[in-house]
Amino acid sequence: MEPKLYIGTGGWQYFIVPGRDPLKEYSRIFDFVEVNSTFYQDIPIETVRSWRRRVPPQFKFSVRAHKTVSHKYLLKPTPEALRAMERTIEIADTLDSDIIVIETPKHLEITRDRIKEFMERVGVSDKYIAIEARGGVTKEAMEYMKRDDRIIPIYDISRGDPPYHHKEISYTRVFGSGRHNIYQFTNDELRRIYRKATNAPVKMVLISFHGVRMYTDAGKLRYYYLYKDFPRNKPPYGIEAVKAELMKDMKFPASREEIIRHEGWKVVPLDEKRDIHLGDILSWLPPGTYKNVDDVIEKLEKHWPPALKK
Repeated sequence: MEPKLYIGTGGWQYFIVPGRDPLKEYSRIFDFVEVNSTFYQDIPIETVRSWRRRVPPQFKFSVRAHKTVSHKYLLKPTPEALRAMERTIEIADTLDSDIIVIETPKHLEITRDRIKEFMERVGVSDKYIAIEARGGVTKEAMEYMKRDDRIIPIYDISRGDPPYHHKEISYTRVFGSGRHNIYQFTNDELRRIYRKATNAPVKMVLISFHGVRMYTDAGKLRYYYLYKDFPRNKPPYGIEAVKAELMKDMKFPASREEIIRHEGWKVVPLDEKRDIHLGDILSWLPPGTYKNVDDVIEKLEKHWPPALKK
């Protein structure tokens, strides 16, 4: 039996529909969101209650723990860190959420003693602690995490597999293969994510996109999950789509390498069904410096593969 997929993004604050409540509009499209604002600030509980009231009953939240826990005290259960965790748990309770997300910094390798003491002092029994260990985990710590059913390892499904599968839940924060979160997914890449997620040996997979075009990526995957197809691409297509993207924010003159570095992560449609990374198209450019968009387009038209014109 395939797991149930919950598909969403890291926050709704940029999901802008003029004149509408962003969270309400977001919840019309998605059934899950990772609350990231709780990492940066202490949110008033009445605000949190309003979030719960503004979404459908089945809508699912996860809550990111405050940076005091992960980045200031590095999972050490100091009084301040424990108070921050208590506050995070209160927010999760208010949202009917059973998942707290902790992302540790790259300079912290989690040891067995550190994670064991943290879990013992926090003492949560009705919440899962989803951990993205950016600085790695020692072998002994990993063995401890595997035995503690409250801990879920976070991974990026677009980059690899989890270090182990939790028996109930898989949690992935999706960034893609670009620099930082600068990436957009093609339909083929989203299809591969879907296949991996639905083949996971768990009951539930939570997928949280965090790229610069996360609403588009998550929306397309959600559509594919529901209808087993992607929505039709809208024009312009092909060379005209490339021109439209380059005109948005590419500054000239620029070398071939600079154009690829700045624009290559974007996805452009070839027709109603096919799309491609702009970097793949720009790789056909001859080396050199380009004066403007028209200069780029002129060269691309000469090197455009016939197969992509179909």
